[in-house]
Amino acid sequence: MYIFKKIFFFNFLPKSFYNLKIFWKNFVQNNNKSQNYLLSWHPILNDKLRFFLICEKFFNKKKIFIQQHGCPIFNVKNFDIHLYETKFDFFLAWGNKKKQKKIIFLPSPQINKINQDYKKKILFISSHFYYFYPRPMSFWSFESSVNTIDLTFKFLKNLSTNLKKKLYYKGSLGQFSEVDLLKKNFNEIKYIDSTPETFLKKKVGLVIINNYSTMFFKCIGSNIPTVMICNDFQDFDLKFRSLIHRLKKKKIIFFNPYKAASFINKNFNKISNWWFEPSRQKVIKDFQVQYAFRHDNWVESWKNAIKKEL
Repeated sequence: MYIFKKIFFFNFLPKSFYNLKIFWKNFVQNNNKSQNYLLSWHPILNDKLRFFLICEKFFNKKKIFIQQHGCPIFNVKNFDIHLYETKFDFFLAWGNKKKQKKIIFLPSPQINKINQDYKKKILFISSHFYYFYPRPMSFWSFESSVNTIDLTFKFLKNLSTNLKKKLYYKGSLGQFSEVDLLKKNFNEIKYIDSTPETFLKKKVGLVIINNYSTMFFKCIGSNIPTVMICNDFQDFDLKFRSLIHRLKKKKIIFFNPYKAASFINKNFNKISNWWFEPSRQKVIKDFQVQYAFRHDNWVESWKNAIKKEL
């Protein structure tokens, strides 16, 4: 297990810890009293914002729409407990077709058909939000952060030197970053700040992801050769886990970072043929239909759904 050294605790506290008054003032000043609210999921984890929204809902009769990718959060067991604490009116969940009360399931605005050059580079997307203190769900815990970084280190350590030189690493967000730790150990790798989507269109033949995040669903939905290294699925419902195991059998998901590195070392030069093998595409299609669906006219779908509820 890789450990952290010389940690200064206050560096990892959320920024709102220091400027709650400024946050509150700006939010109120910028608030248009005549409008309802459409917010992303993550801000409502802020207790002060959640309290403000609840007051707005009950005293000013506003409607609160929360939007977020429908996976993986809607497949977490007992997620209703976290979801309904926000007192929202509707949740716009894109990409997921699971039926649930007060949730409007919509096509993804972020899944596109991408023309690729299946040759040159590997893009490693660190999609875990690294947290130093506990969060509402276990996959946002510090222990999960340590586990994800550990899997990433073990994978990179066992990837061939030749493939490391082809690899571009996109770091993640959160209260701390793993990039500085990686740079000290893997100087062959190139580290990038550009958005993954921009990079995908130019150079990438394979995407590697270290967490079940939106980027994984976007890559699968766009049918991009993708491998995920993750072994933390205990919080998910049985239906979702059964599909995860189907992807694992097809070597799209690896629980073991050593096996993932060995597989990619042997197969990168023929990764396109591997990905488009018919039985593998069948599993990918099943995943797309349920958890990563798209529509060319997604804007109209969103507009009509919101208008219906206003």
